[in-house]
Amino acid sequence: MPENKNEKIKLSLGLAREVTEFLKKKKLWDNSRAMMDGYTKEELAMVKSITLDSPQTGACRDLKFLPNLTTLTINNSFNHKSEVKNLVSLTDKDMEDIYQCKNLECLTIRNQAEITEIQLEKLPKLQVVDICNNAQLDSLTGINKLPDLSILTCYGNDALKDIPNLCDAIKKYDFSDLNLDLMLFPNAIGYNPLIGTHDKDAVAKLNSYRDDYLDVVKWTQNFHTIDDPQHPWKTKNIVINQYQMVQLHNKACQILDQNVQPHAGTRDTIIAIEKYLADNVIYDDDSIKDGNEHTHYVPFHNGVSTINGPLHGANGAFNCLMFGTSVCQGYSRGEQYLLALKGIQSTAVSCVGTRDTIGISDGKKVWDNVYEAAAARRDARANHSIIRIDDYYNLYSDPTWNASRAKKRGDKSLPFSLRTKEEISQTHTLLRFDRHVSNNHLKESRQSITDSIKSNDLFLKAKSAEVEAQHKQLGQKQAPVRGMILTGRN
Repeated sequence: MPENKNEKIKLSLGLAREVTEFLKKKKLWDNSRAMMDGYTKEELAMVKSITLDSPQTGACRDLKFLPNLTTLTINNSFNHKSEVKNLVSLTDKDMEDIYQCKNLECLTIRNQAEITEIQLEKLPKLQVVDICNNAQLDSLTGINKLPDLSILTCYGNDALKDIPNLCDAIKKYDFSDLNLDLMLFPNAIGYNPLIGTHDKDAVAKLNSYRDDYLDVVKWTQNFHTIDDPQHPWKTKNIVINQYQMVQLHNKACQILDQNVQPHAGTRDTIIAIEKYLADNVIYDDDSIKDGNEHTHYVPFHNGVSTINGPLHGANGAFNCLMFGTSVCQGYSRGEQYLLALKGIQSTAVSCVGTRDTIGISDGKKVWDNVYEAAAARRDARANHSIIRIDDYYNLYSDPTWNASRAKKRGDKSLPFSLRTKEEISQTHTLLRFDRHVSNNHLKESRQSITDSIKSNDLFLKAKSAEVEAQHKQLGQKQAPVRGMILTGRN
């Protein structure tokens, strides 16, 4: 039977709306037509670009009728990192529909809370990939299977701890724009936490972009802001360049070399890092003054302040480790990076700095009333960030409060380190959905933490004497620090 050229294909409402707008721009749409009457195959074949804003589950099932689609953008108009249960989001099943678009060249997926896995190898023609702020995404594969890839943007996916073959992709492709999460830097350079080595070719490739294109390579951390009461979980970005990233990495390596015993166990490593932060990082009150945008300022000789560090940097690892100043999210991000270099995974966790009185910690109200708790105390001090050590029984630490106790009260016992969810909820209300089961079976004794602190103090004394002896032996020339990047242009 011959094909009926007048046959109309009906699309889901969201996709139909986008197809209609595309045809209108091409002046191929009669305003007397109804969207739900459908479209001819010829019309659908003309569609090259589609944007689905706040799509419902199942919104991608009709993409298969767009054979020449090259650009697909999936976003959320709320413009924040989606962590609310009833917020609309695509799912892994919807990704299967997207994989049918074999001619896709540009793919953007942002703020989709329910997507946990993206398989880029199923879309081999991709040239531009933008995957950001997807709260539960923990698997991104096939980055090395895209021969035409030139632009890669991937940050703010908190559950995504590494991207397989990212280091190979860095060496293989010539990027015109590369913007990655700061926490992916060890992954990008093939860093081995067991022996402190990295892939020198990957580092050289990243450094090479600075010769002609200063901003081709960017490293990003984003953070929640309470500036907009209508969108309490909107995010802002902290961006540093490749040179600053190498500085940060080297500083982190030095901190670990000088403060963590070479063969320390996981608990001792965590305590050593948290003790370093408590002793060496101060809360950056100046950065939160009106107009300062959480940016680090230093006074000039004539009394005028000047910016030192990235915009919003007080919320990130760079200011924490490089300047020794940050706000709570900076403490958490700084600790995250140090832990990652020791092979310990962790997650920054949003909270309110007050006792949990609404039952979030025991799972009775995981989603309900979370924003009510934040709204009841909407100020800079109440909205807070701590860290969960995923690789150590999902225990929680608050490096900011530990530092405050040490500096204001002289209490260096790290009272807010390695607490169970039930224990941390005596002083904090966790705002982020936590899929982990209760860790109430493990109660870290304060004595074991005290022993770790003492052990670290002994190590520091021995380390200091050892370094002095090395300096004398080497004629004041210090040996290279394990893990530091020594190649590339400075």
